[in-house]
Amino acid sequence: MTKTRINLLKDELIAVQSWLTLTNVVRVWAVFFSIFALYTAYLNITHTQFNDEYIALKRKNVQLKNKLKQYQQVLDNRTISSKKINQLSTLKFIFQNKQILHRQLTDHSQLSFTGFAGIMSELAINHHGEISLKNIKIDNDNFSVSGLAPKAESVPIWLSGFEGAAFMSGRNFAQLNLSVNEKGDTQFVVSSKQSAAEGSH
Repeated sequence: MTKTRINLLKDELIAVQSWLTLTNVVRVWAVFFSIFALYTAYLNITHTQFNDEYIALKRKNVQLKNKLKQYQQVLDNRTISSKKINQLSTLKFIFQNKQILHRQLTDHSQLSFTGFAGIMSELAINHHGEISLKNIKIDNDNFSVSGLAPKAESVPIWLSGFEGAAFMSGRNFAQLNLSVNEKGDTQFVVSSKQSAAEGSH
């Protein structure tokens, strides 16, 4: 005997389960609330840090302003010592005089002045390769020069270059002594003043 089963429960009669249940809604709200709470806490922490930094910078700014006022008061109350002013004036005066002296000693275009600097300048300008100077003596307006030369004729050639020299203006070579040393070099002495021994002859 065959027994036949008939299923009277159709598919459309089975209830479809939906995800939108109370439990799921509560879970979603719990997640959103947790995220919102974490974000709010982060903003509070960040705001606190920024606020602390702002307060620190504001305090530092006040300190710097106070220091600036103190320094400004020091500058305003500063008095210059009269002793320092006198020392500065003296140093300026000395420096100006040294500048003038240096310019006179080094400017070869100013050969009109007399004295040691003028003679040395013109001796340098009229330098001769075969003349070696040993001594230069200056006594008021008179002077004498001594040195060595390999040949005796080199001395007159060298002296001829001083015809237009400023320090020889109005003067003549009053003394010229030549002698030969043991090495064969010519020793010479040129002076604008005649020696007492020669003056007595």
